[in-house]
Amino acid sequence: MKVDMKYLTILIAAATLLTGCEYTISDAATRVRYAFQKAEITSFFLSENDTTTITVAPDHWPEGCKKGEGYQLILMPYKGNKQVASGDIVVDCFGENGYHTGFGSKDIVIAQEMTIKKKSGEKVQITLRKSHSALEIIELK
Repeated sequence: MKVDMKYLTILIAAATLLTGCEYTISDAATRVRYAFQKAEITSFFLSENDTTTITVAPDHWPEGCKKGEGYQLILMPYKGNKQVASGDIVVDCFGENGYHTGFGSKDIVIAQEMTIKKKSGEKVQITLRKSHSALEIIELK
């Protein structure tokens, strides 16, 4: 079977894009959840460090806030009635609708609601601390 090189190149490019598609083409709130997953939580638990900081820029295209509008990141504790006992992530775009998802893991907890406002394109730093059985979100900058 003869394979067309143009077809093969397109196929390889598509496969490469899809490997990071959750971050690349997801909505703003899901990009925050993905950043937690990419933070290599297991290796952080095994390390000697008590805290770690991850940096996210959730408001970019696609399904992000309009350029120049700014956004607000809201992290909320678990309030019950969900399949996975995890808190919520909200990216509220100024001047338009926002995006919402759960943490997707009961290994990440937040004791109280935390909010930070940022200008369009500004990144958020999220600091996590080890607790007895999970990672606790302790600061947004």
